[in-house]
Amino acid sequence: MNKQFRKKVITCVLGIVILFFIASTYCNYVVRERKAPYLTVKELLPQLNAFQDLTGEQIYEEITNDTEQMELEYIMVGTVKKILISFPGVDASVLDEYKKDSWYIGVNDWNTIMLGIVEKYGGSVLFTAELTIIGDETNITDVAGTSIGKEQVLTDKGVMAAVYWNTDAYLYSRVLTVCYADQILSVVKYSDETGTLSNVYVANSSEGNIHLFTNNYHMRYSFSENNLENGKEILSGSIVDIEFDQGSILIGAKKTDFVHGKLLQVSDAGIEIEGYGIFAPSENMKVYRLYGELASLDKKGLRIGYSFTDFVLEGGKVAACLMIKEEDMENIRVLLKSTNYAGNYHNHFKAVCDQDYELIYYENGVEIAREEKKAGETIEIHAEEMNTGTKRVKLLPKVLSARTKVESIGRNQGTPVYKGTIEITGTEEGLVLINEVLLEDYLCTVVPSEMPSSYPKEALMAQAVSARTYAYGKMIQTGLPDFGAHVDDSAGFQVYNNIMEQSSTTEAVKATHNIVAVYNGEPIGTYYYSTSCGVGTDTGIWHGGGEKPPYIEAVIIGNMTTDSGSEDETLGGSMTPEELIDETVFREWIEKKNESHFESEESWYRWTYTVNELDAEYMCSVLQKRYETNPNLILTKEEDGSFVSRPIEKIGKIENIEVINRLSGGVADELLITGSENVIKVVSELNIRYVLADGVTMVIRQSGDEVSAASTIPSAYIVIDLEKEEGEVTGYRIIGGGFGHGVGMSQNGAKSMAQRGMTCREIIKFFYPETELKTLQFGE
Repeated sequence: MNKQFRKKVITCVLGIVILFFIASTYCNYVVRERKAPYLTVKELLPQLNAFQDLTGEQIYEEITNDTEQMELEYIMVGTVKKILISFPGVDASVLDEYKKDSWYIGVNDWNTIMLGIVEKYGGSVLFTAELTIIGDETNITDVAGTSIGKEQVLTDKGVMAAVYWNTDAYLYSRVLTVCYADQILSVVKYSDETGTLSNVYVANSSEGNIHLFTNNYHMRYSFSENNLENGKEILSGSIVDIEFDQGSILIGAKKTDFVHGKLLQVSDAGIEIEGYGIFAPSENMKVYRLYGELASLDKKGLRIGYSFTDFVLEGGKVAACLMIKEEDMENIRVLLKSTNYAGNYHNHFKAVCDQDYELIYYENGVEIAREEKKAGETIEIHAEEMNTGTKRVKLLPKVLSARTKVESIGRNQGTPVYKGTIEITGTEEGLVLINEVLLEDYLCTVVPSEMPSSYPKEALMAQAVSARTYAYGKMIQTGLPDFGAHVDDSAGFQVYNNIMEQSSTTEAVKATHNIVAVYNGEPIGTYYYSTSCGVGTDTGIWHGGGEKPPYIEAVIIGNMTTDSGSEDETLGGSMTPEELIDETVFREWIEKKNESHFESEESWYRWTYTVNELDAEYMCSVLQKRYETNPNLILTKEEDGSFVSRPIEKIGKIENIEVINRLSGGVADELLITGSENVIKVVSELNIRYVLADGVTMVIRQSGDEVSAASTIPSAYIVIDLEKEEGEVTGYRIIGGGFGHGVGMSQNGAKSMAQRGMTCREIIKFFYPETELKTLQFGE
């Protein structure tokens, strides 16, 4: 009995153990299955790359060197624990249910950990974002018709990389994502909201598909595949909203309220359309160019002063602007600054026209009255009068050749006289004056204001082409949309009507009638300046962040072989602009005169500037002003050696001043000022020119004459020699060359080239290589 009993007991215990093992195994199986889908190795690797970039630790190499893990399809919990060593403090409690490190981690649990990493270690580079997934390479192309990449998706934030995750599952959805720079690392979940694209242009709606366009991307959707039955009712040329909701797409009703008229002003506050009034722009207002290549533009692309745009309204606001066709653009709108270019606003306006004229009164953009005036009859308007209800007055001469003398403005020529119309607009700050004038008439007083009329004809013609190209570029891409102007009349754009019209410059304008310089068919940025030191530079000096145009290069400005085949000397030996970056090489260059340089005889070719008594407090005040102008270019040294942007309170005694970086052509780009209490890095040639001017010292040109340099030294093509006593800088001497920024055409270089027999075309090709001259076909 005892043996049989023991056998039964043993059998029961074994059965219980087996049942427990089976139950435990099943329970673990259920837990593991509940964690599926699992995180794959392919999904994790791009994320590890991002983590390694973020932390600087060798996370990627450590995991990819783990042979056991890399032979599997899915990521084990043990691998996740290794990753988390680099991110202490991140909540990993979701791992508690995993009984073994060899279990695979579920995607959802990993995403929870990812969110914790972002919360604790993220920032501007690693972040979470709600994105609408609009499409992929199967239905998205750019303006050139090229599909986006196979590992990319188009979102409402632009094209983003999407490596190794199932984009198909989240197409046409609003989702919460974890991103690293422009890469989507993971999709966490569907958003609680639908995704919306507002004010989308319907390019085509055919029997099987609808073709949409916005933000410079073409989007094509199938009516049948994407459940777009309502899209069949939408006509081409419509403006619609689109909703994306977990794979389904809904196209809203088209917007049908349109107005058409001359565009007078574009600002955040309102879009003024002559005859209709002022309309607020919607939050997601879009601008579409429908002629030529379909394109999305920003508001600066709207053609102010012209009437070939339809404005689509919704709820009384401008939802979209449709630029229907390309028309002649012969008129430029110029903001007239006050006397001595002191500001944009005027206390009063007083003028007289030499021909009969009309005064047209507008309120909120709508004409309310007209008044006839005789030739010689004076008009005077005070700023306070315009605040009583009348917002704008247009002075419209009866004949095109009329001239209006504006007696309330002072210029170098005395009282300026303007062709065209003048608009007087009342604002809280004062009166705004806009002169709308033919582009060619505008140039007749720009060219003499920018280049001496005594210069050779071919140089004046090159200046006319440069000025026309610059102005036309601003007409296409408006320079001052908030004021309803393409440019102003100061050196901030081009100086206009500061010098009276001259016969030689007018002849140069007429000789180049409607000719502009273009690159790939588009007007170029025709930068110019007074005098070079024998070399120029490129647009990198302005730290704008954009691409450098290929038609602006650093170049030696010296003798060359002309297109006509005449032989000249070499360009100053084998020296290149890139070699001048070196401090020693540039010093040797700037301290001597090179006869092969076109401008070697110009007074500004070489100059000196000697500060006998350094005023540290004055220099500090200039640094503070430059910081206020652009905080990103005036930097203060921290204890760890890094430089940051922060307000400057004091420098202390100046212990050293040195150029620490030069750009191609040798122009100084970074200046280090070491003080007893702070070390300041001054970035950009313009800031350097301001900071080194002490407000009293005169510049001595190579011709021996002295010239004032009250606010800036002539250029940043300089070397500095210091005077010190007991470790403190007491003064400095600058040897420099040239006058101006050194980008584009040197005007005195053009003069010398013309004197040597070079033509306008050759001068333009020299300073703007790779460009062509094109005649604008107005009136055809």
